[in-house]
Amino acid sequence: MISKTHEQERTTLKHWLASKMPDVDNLVVSDLGEAKGGGWSARIMFVTVAGERQGQPFSRKLVVRFLPDYLLFLGTNLEMQWRFCEAMKQNSDIPVPEIIGVENDAAVLGQPFYVMERLSGEVAAQSPNYNQEGWITELPVAQRTELWRNALHTLAGLHRIDWRQGFEFLNQPQYGEPGIDQLLNWLVAWRDWAAKGRKLPVVDAALDYLLKERPANTGVSVLWGDPTPSNVLWRDDQSVAGIIDFESVTLGPPEADLGWWLYMNNLLSEGYRIKRLDGLPSAEESIAMYEEALGRKVANMAYYDILAAVRMAIITVRSVDLHISLGHIAADNNSYTNNPVTAYIATKLNLPVPEIGADFHTFTSNIFPMGDDD
Repeated sequence: MISKTHEQERTTLKHWLASKMPDVDNLVVSDLGEAKGGGWSARIMFVTVAGERQGQPFSRKLVVRFLPDYLLFLGTNLEMQWRFCEAMKQNSDIPVPEIIGVENDAAVLGQPFYVMERLSGEVAAQSPNYNQEGWITELPVAQRTELWRNALHTLAGLHRIDWRQGFEFLNQPQYGEPGIDQLLNWLVAWRDWAAKGRKLPVVDAALDYLLKERPANTGVSVLWGDPTPSNVLWRDDQSVAGIIDFESVTLGPPEADLGWWLYMNNLLSEGYRIKRLDGLPSAEESIAMYEEALGRKVANMAYYDILAAVRMAIITVRSVDLHISLGHIAADNNSYTNNPVTAYIATKLNLPVPEIGADFHTFTSNIFPMGDDD
């Protein structure tokens, strides 16, 4: 990434936004700030623009999302993300940010980026963990439950969209037919890209299981790819104000998205020895809420739980490599194979459980601090 100072970024953004918002006079860019408390991936910057539109005062809050210079996912690109937002605006009533503009020239701000409106609402932060701190802990128990119900109903609404009505660009035929086959073939390619020739014993055994036990007749839906509470914006009345973060949008069985939601909620509580916040539904309760809105029963959720865990295990490989490259952890840190994710998979599939030691605690100390619950 080409580095720019804060003031250089402000000036560059001002000229760039002026070209995208020609009806705004005397445009001013202020309040540049970095997003905190979400996930591990792209750099996100918040800005406020102000000026005059048709002689009246104008102000709008925006988000600048950069293409990461270090990719967690195979094939990440900005086009897929902004096209998804535009397709959602045209084909769904689920709120997503409006895209202001896209810039593919890294010379402008050091890395390709796009700018979108900043939706109002609160997300459930991963750090500090939403089970321990933050606005959700201050809500009555019943309202916490309602938050989750509304998010799961929104997820089901996404899955009811016909992908052939405006979302054909998500198809990646190089990985096979749309659906479970395409999703699994991409997963294998992602594993190979992330492993860099290394052996990943638990991940590879799990992939073998996923390929051999793939369900039949799974259907094809638009998949968010990263449906987590940190990517949902809620209003004060617990309704969903919007969904965000489309770095891994794709096609596949809807249960794959639901499995990711369930897996991540488990990881951020029991997986890190943190007590789940009272009122946040169990996996069984969450599935029932989702089925209410989907209009059918889900199937093979144990399978999709392993699929979600394998995805997280590959993300962990990439994240460990990043921290090694930055000098944060030693080059021989074994967290890429020995971590709670691989231990979880091994337990579920009756494999030898990798030992989690000091290496993983060193790696994770600044990401998701481990709790002290027994």
